[in-house]
Amino acid sequence: MATPRVSLIIPTQRRLDGLATAARSTFLQAGVDPATLELVVVDNDQAPSAKALTQGLAAEAPFPVVYVHEPEPGVANARNAAMAQARGDFIAFLDDDEEAPAGWLAALLAAQSKY
Repeated sequence: MATPRVSLIIPTQRRLDGLATAARSTFLQAGVDPATLELVVVDNDQAPSAKALTQGLAAEAPFPVVYVHEPEPGVANARNAAMAQARGDFIAFLDDDEEAPAGWLAALLAAQSKY
């Protein structure tokens, strides 16, 4: 079986510092091929407050970064908007107040493969 593509999704609402930390932690994932990844940032603010930051993060990223603006409040709306744009075989959610350890995604994929 080919290596699955993974869409990493970070919903955010007016937490730019947290978003930057969370996104950059996805850039540092060990044990996964960056060519199989994409990051989808969904900005759940009425005004597109995370757009400029996301564009800057895209310039640093080792894989594609997709920006989605979902002005309708609510994490379910944000996640659904991100899912509509995601192109991966699998989805991994990360909150904008979290930082993924370097082996986080490899461990998730290993568990999926095993079970």
